[in-house]
Amino acid sequence: MAKLAGSSIAQEAAAAAMDICGGRGYLKGCPVEKYLRDARVMSLIEGTNNIQKTVMASQM
Repeated sequence: MAKLAGSSIAQEAAAAAMDICGGRGYLKGCPVEKYLRDARVMSLIEGTNNIQKTVMASQM
């Protein structure tokens, strides 16, 4: 559950930071670009968020 919550919040925060930076956020030198990539990868490690939700629902 912590992995699901953490990765979801990380994606939301990275997307908000990207909105603030605008087009500059997509440049390779900008740290926000790395944060967005890392947040997206976090949702894929140990199964996607949708799979995690399904597993949690079946165990409850």
